[in-house]
Amino acid sequence: MKLRYELRIFLFALAVGLPGTALSLLLLSGSGNWFLEHRVAISIALLACWVLLAATLRRHVVFPLQTVSNLVAALREGDFSVRGRQSRALRPHDTLEELIREVNELARTLHAERLGAVEATALLGKVMKRSMSPCLRSTANSV
Repeated sequence: MKLRYELRIFLFALAVGLPGTALSLLLLSGSGNWFLEHRVAISIALLACWVLLAATLRRHVVFPLQTVSNLVAALREGDFSVRGRQSRALRPHDTLEELIREVNELARTLHAERLGAVEATALLGKVMKRSMSPCLRSTANSV
């Protein structure tokens, strides 16, 4: 059974925090200086922070990918007006920024090509209309 990408990211984030959390809980349980209620409350807070941070990491990884997926879907459907949001500062080694920049450039290129095709079709229609008119007149006059 293959897990969804979002779930795999969440599980990886939990796995990264597992050793530190387990060690903290182990050290906390062995500490005899604190009351049991305090140890339980700190353990619950620690576990809650661990899960919350893993969920936050998942959101920060998955949300931009969903955004890029939506941009590509819009391009596939012919909507070239959508653009991904880019940061103002140029970050040379930010892979996600590069991906969004490339998708935006693809949208600009496809939009320009679509406009060129529409203009060429309109021009061709005008040329055909003007060039066929004399032919049709001469054919109509000869009949």
